[in-house]
Amino acid sequence: MSKYFYLIAGLPDIALEDSKIAYTIENFKEEIYPYLSAKDKKLIDLFFLGYDNINVLSLLKDEAASLNERGNFTSEKILHYIAVIKEATQNEDEIKIKDKDFPSYLVQFISDYFLEEKEERKTEVYLEDYLSVLYYDYAQKCKNKFVSAWFEFNLNIKNILIALSGRRNKMDVSSSIIG
Repeated sequence: MSKYFYLIAGLPDIALEDSKIAYTIENFKEEIYPYLSAKDKKLIDLFFLGYDNINVLSLLKDEAASLNERGNFTSEKILHYIAVIKEATQNEDEIKIKDKDFPSYLVQFISDYFLEEKEERKTEVYLEDYLSVLYYDYAQKCKNKFVSAWFEFNLNIKNILIALSGRRNKMDVSSSIIG
């Protein structure tokens, strides 16, 4: 990504006095995407997979749910993969979805979701927490050292905030710590 030195120069000016920033993450993605190489698009997509996590959870609960448009995948694409994974899981077949088409951690999560549904959800782990564990593990395996380190740092900050919040409210949050 070092060849995008002009990217920072092209961003809008932000001053301390600005109370509301008109430049959104969607604007940023829309502006830079056409200029990125396929390899760099994959790196940017890693950050937006968090929105796909929310969308997958929503669609597993309600196929007509409205999605967060920041995600990388359309409703149709997610529903297609959910149907393929559900069928393979129910028939105990091998799931043949390539990571480049749909992230492997989402395939694993959806498969586990249907396996547990079959066994009537015995675990006490929240789906969101389990999906977060899979997501951060997937993102930290990124070959780009900076991106991998950023996800590790972000995970550590979230865990610290969870621990501090639990301590402040005298709650056991050990099951909410990710990773």
